[in-house]
Amino acid sequence: MSMNRRNFLKAGAATLSIPFLESMMNKAQAQVVSGNLKRVLFFGLTNSQYEDHLMPTQTNYLIGPEGVRYIPLNTITGDISKIYTADKWGALKSKMNIMRGFDVLSAENHMMPGHETAIPLTACGEYSPSAIFQKNSIDTVIANSIQMYPTTPFKRILNAIPTNSQDFRYNYSWQNGDRRTCLGGPSKIFQEFFSGALPGAGMTPPDTNMQRRLSLQAAFNKMTGLSSSNRLSANDKMKLSAHADMINRLLPSLATPVNGGSGPGAGCAKPAAPAFNESFNSAAGNQARLRSCLDQIYMAFNCQLTNVATFNPVVAYDTGNWEMGDGGNDVYHQMAGHHYEPAKYLKYNGWVYDQLLYLLNMMNGTVESNGLTMLDNSLVVVVSNDACGVHSYEDMPVTTFGSLGGKIKTGNYINYQRPEAPQKTGGYFDLVPAPQNGQYYKTYKYNLGRPLGSLYTTILNALNIPHTGFGGYVDPKGLYADFTSAAGKQANLPIIT
Repeated sequence: MSMNRRNFLKAGAATLSIPFLESMMNKAQAQVVSGNLKRVLFFGLTNSQYEDHLMPTQTNYLIGPEGVRYIPLNTITGDISKIYTADKWGALKSKMNIMRGFDVLSAENHMMPGHETAIPLTACGEYSPSAIFQKNSIDTVIANSIQMYPTTPFKRILNAIPTNSQDFRYNYSWQNGDRRTCLGGPSKIFQEFFSGALPGAGMTPPDTNMQRRLSLQAAFNKMTGLSSSNRLSANDKMKLSAHADMINRLLPSLATPVNGGSGPGAGCAKPAAPAFNESFNSAAGNQARLRSCLDQIYMAFNCQLTNVATFNPVVAYDTGNWEMGDGGNDVYHQMAGHHYEPAKYLKYNGWVYDQLLYLLNMMNGTVESNGLTMLDNSLVVVVSNDACGVHSYEDMPVTTFGSLGGKIKTGNYINYQRPEAPQKTGGYFDLVPAPQNGQYYKTYKYNLGRPLGSLYTTILNALNIPHTGFGGYVDPKGLYADFTSAAGKQANLPIIT
């Protein structure tokens, strides 16, 4: 084989590029598949999330863009908060954001606050007869977008609660002014999503690695030919041999798919069909029912039966169904909604967050085709239908997990309140003695922040879904003027983008 200096340099340049070929192809492959791997879950908690349980107590803020105060979570040693303890949540610290300071502006149109005015997935009062509030909730906007489902618009959304015996007044998912269908209990979810054959069962999955295999095989053949040239030094041949060895190690990982694939995810399979009494009154029974729902949400994501889900793990007026073993009925609702008894509330609320952690750990332990975990590709948004303090619509607490494939920056506690804005010393309810032990309600002093719609607008931007701003904006006093203009409604939140 003839080898002059020009040809050798050409071959050498191609050869030297091979170590980087895998990373470049990973990027290209990620662009192809990541649109199908992005998933959004809204985990909506009923009644208040008290700030002294959820938020870090540190105040050593850094000042970011637009004057927003934040604290990197990796600078907090030990427990982040009473809920987010180091032993349980430490491994997810870099993949989460804890946020406060979101206000539901449309609630200004209502005579009194409450669940109907602060349903956070709508960011507007869906119960109002006014046409301005007949808007789709954020989960529906995402699910109906061609960006989320490029081949099948209006694909199903998984909207569920874990109990089969409750009314659906806390169904957070809305479309055109009406509640979307809500699946009550594990059996309903299974029937809707897993009663038939899974998509792709028995079929050969698409060969997404074919082009990569051909490119590497061609490079390998070229180097084999070059290595026989008597014009190459021993050192050059050693380099070619090292590159060829690297290719030989890469090629097996790019094998063609085998027949019998059961769906898009490597672990796609039907979860176990619920085979238990779904009307539980015990702690063990409640956990079995709720985790069955979470198993099915996880597998619906893994099999790409849906990319959008809304789940409310605790419904109000759940007399007996969420009793945790200390003799009372309707415990979670009472502690979260009508009594401020920190010791009891922390016990029940902590248990609910443990169930969320169960799902997050499954998602974080699943590596997908673009090299990221399912959690990294997704965004889990944890919200409640009341703010910090019962039956109020200002200073809404939100925690997110995952980054939508790197679109959302993570690892911070962010306070979106504006120190220069008017301070609220209390809401419609003050801290007053309760008939039983403890106290009714709880309010906090806080400064007004940003519209909750700004968070959902940021999510829409991250998903490349066109919009003109999300949510109902009612601002008669001009307290949110920077955010309610046409440009303000479409702007991203700082720190997380």
